[in-house]
Amino acid sequence: YDQYVGNISQCVSVDVESCVAALRKLVESRSLRMSMGAEARRRACEKFDWPKIIHAYQELWLELRARRASVEHQDHHAPRQHPLREDPFLVFADYPTCALDQNCVVDLGPNAARGHLEPLMAMAMNHFAGQILSTPRELFDLLAAIADEAPILVGDLLKLVLPKNRVHALRSLAWLAKMDAIRIDGINTGLRV
Repeated sequence: YDQYVGNISQCVSVDVESCVAALRKLVESRSLRMSMGAEARRRACEKFDWPKIIHAYQELWLELRARRASVEHQDHHAPRQHPLREDPFLVFADYPTCALDQNCVVDLGPNAARGHLEPLMAMAMNHFAGQILSTPRELFDLLAAIADEAPILVGDLLKLVLPKNRVHALRSLAWLAKMDAIRIDGINTGLRV
């Protein structure tokens, strides 16, 4: 479980400036805190009242029965996900404010220089995620491509990567943003991921 959580945490980046601005708004506005609290209370009653939870479980059981029935005749030799470790990028897909996609714009950040990034890459907490990220050489190739074309759309950047490496490259862009080696501007939000 620690590897599972650790891997996804390596691909999540917080826009600290936006977070600070939102928290400052919340701290300074009693009415905002009160309205958010009232909305949370309303939502909790609407979504998590016991009759609603029981109904949701009943719907889930019906859905699971239908899924089970639909796979009874499928090939049982096909590879499957571990039942206790579903892909976290699918499980938590709705959590972020802005998801990194092909329409996001990438530019270099203050830690893009090899001298800044290599010590971050050498930290023990970053080693275990190597299986889901690009290799160090590929990371520096991504940074060089960004430097050549900055700012660049993520979709255009991914075209420079072999198709089999694009998932790792996309996750690596999120990791590079986490390390402040790149900045990502999200489409329609104006917020950095």
